[in-house]
Amino acid sequence: MRLAAVVLLVVGLPLHAAPAPKDKAPLYHATAVGAKLVYEVAAGGQVAQQTDTVVAADVKDGAVVISLRQTGTRIETLVRRVAVSGAGLVAVSVGAHTYDPPDALLRLPARAGDAWERVPTKKECGISRFHSRVVGEEDVVVPAGKFKAVRVDVTTVVFGTELKASNWYAPGVGLVKQTNGDHFLMVLKSFTPGK
Repeated sequence: MRLAAVVLLVVGLPLHAAPAPKDKAPLYHATAVGAKLVYEVAAGGQVAQQTDTVVAADVKDGAVVISLRQTGTRIETLVRRVAVSGAGLVAVSVGAHTYDPPDALLRLPARAGDAWERVPTKKECGISRFHSRVVGEEDVVVPAGKFKAVRVDVTTVVFGTELKASNWYAPGVGLVKQTNGDHFLMVLKSFTPGK
């Protein structure tokens, strides 16, 4: 009898190892505190810079709820909260505003053609409806590198007008690109993982 089998018998463990657990679905956003995403943002006909930094990460209801401090283009300091899990990405709040209902940015597993809607129960700057649809996985090249990302097309109805955008989400990173038709709105310039 081999020594390993003898040791296992002595300690009362089975001779056959248990099967390895299946890999968990990847998370589609960086969740480590300190992770930093720097974007080039089209704003007012110019290109500006925006930085999103993960400043907190708490586990709640099976998701990692991250707090992202956003600095740069729009408001000097703004904190967004996003729930990150194997089921996707859900925007919980921005600044003092809590989304009601929460805003599903990405649903997983992502299958081409999957669609969902969100109708805010409170006023959100004239927004009456969000309609999201998964296009599929695509290769995306941005200044930060090349990513295999899930594309989600979003139609937002604001004061009766439809606005269209496409968002690409990469596993372990988050949003890497956002466009409005052929015009870029945001692209990931650099990504630094947290610790």
